[in-house]
Amino acid sequence: CAPMVEEFSVIKSISHDNFVYNQLGNDIALLRLDRKVVFKDHIRPICLPLSPEVQKSTSFIGQSYISLRWKQTGKILEGTLNEENVTTEQCPVDAHQSFLCTTENTECHENSGGPLIRLGRYLRSTRQMMFGLASHGKGLCGKGQKAYYTNLSIFMPWILNTLAGFSTF
Repeated sequence: CAPMVEEFSVIKSISHDNFVYNQLGNDIALLRLDRKVVFKDHIRPICLPLSPEVQKSTSFIGQSYISLRWKQTGKILEGTLNEENVTTEQCPVDAHQSFLCTTENTECHENSGGPLIRLGRYLRSTRQMMFGLASHGKGLCGKGQKAYYTNLSIFMPWILNTLAGFSTF
């Protein structure tokens, strides 16, 4: 049996200072939850690209990642998590410099805010690391859709400075 679902409320949202809703770029926000998350077997952290060496790896075109998204039926998200192996490619020249681009070949699934992950080294061990945050897609749903992910490596100074302003629970 699956463990009980735990629900959290967002009490504060901090968007990047240069984010403009109708313009693409700087598409990132941090969310403050109503209470501390307690890690368990079914609730685990994911690492961010903290070191400059790891951050640099996102600049390589052709880097392999896993894109995660929930299967969607109508307006309701079902409990099926889909994953797809993707590789980064050159973004179109008109794309904001804050994006990692991929081409995805799955059916239409909601992915906004979903992670772009791969294994990486963190504190002398191998862990899942999140390098991108799904922003938007270009083109029709289905095979060959261009996907744009906010490159978390670029935003690590902003993330760390913003988190430093939070008090702990």
